[in-house]
Amino acid sequence: MLTVAVLNQKGGVGKTSLTLMLAGAAGAQGLRVLVIDLDQQGNASAALGVPGDEAELTAYEVLDQAQPGAAAAAAVDAPNWPGVSVIPAHRSLASLNMSAELGIESRLRVALEGLSDYDLVLIDCPPAVDRMVQNALTAADVAVIVTQPTRFSLEGVGQVMDTIDKVQRYLNPSLAVAGAIVNGLRARTREGGLRVEELRTSLETTVWEPFIPERQVVKEMEGAGVPLAEFGRDARDVLEAVDVLLGRLLWLDDDWRAARPLRDPEVLFAAYNVRAARGAAQNKTAVS
Repeated sequence: MLTVAVLNQKGGVGKTSLTLMLAGAAGAQGLRVLVIDLDQQGNASAALGVPGDEAELTAYEVLDQAQPGAAAAAAVDAPNWPGVSVIPAHRSLASLNMSAELGIESRLRVALEGLSDYDLVLIDCPPAVDRMVQNALTAADVAVIVTQPTRFSLEGVGQVMDTIDKVQRYLNPSLAVAGAIVNGLRARTREGGLRVEELRTSLETTVWEPFIPERQVVKEMEGAGVPLAEFGRDARDVLEAVDVLLGRLLWLDDDWRAARPLRDPEVLFAAYNVRAARGAAQNKTAVS
């Protein structure tokens, strides 16, 4: 089981949409996925059809109890999302951010003890550097940084890296930074290309490819509360990019890598590039 914290200090970069897309793609491959929503806004919970106000147990109870097995007890199946379960957020999470209790940063890690029914756990973090983010990083095997190719989005990355460094030093020495995912890239724009190059030169981790293109269908997915695959051809280019990124993520898990050697992400990326080139050629022919 691989546990992943999805984060950035800056809001509006697509952390929740990426979490949902990865969850949907993994579920479509037959994997069992658990989404833990630690953002008190609860957008991931709502999109997965389990609002915190309507749930018997939420992430607040999980962290408040901080007992082994608490996470497993709070997980519920997400309607319309095959293979995906969720621990919904609740606005009461805000009260835990005010706590100075010793060891509060390790509560999620304790609550996840005994969890064994899932292949992938995705923790959707709030746009902040707070107790929820500290809990996510302390419980995670890897951290994935999500950003958009804009100046203000990139400014949040540095603060996140500082937080990750402190968690690695004091709370979770085994935490690894998987990489950075660029979300919402506009094709053939000077700004996008410039910011991607800035990210590559300034960030002390790998910038994963492919980049996720900006598409209206992603917002439609969140509003409809169904996996991106339900939108068919309108979502194809986004789905293909997400599948490669999911492959990169799963490849970090030793058991997955040993069981599926043919799912090498570099092979998946090469196939993606072939399809993209073929599609571009077909579009050029159609225009001419």
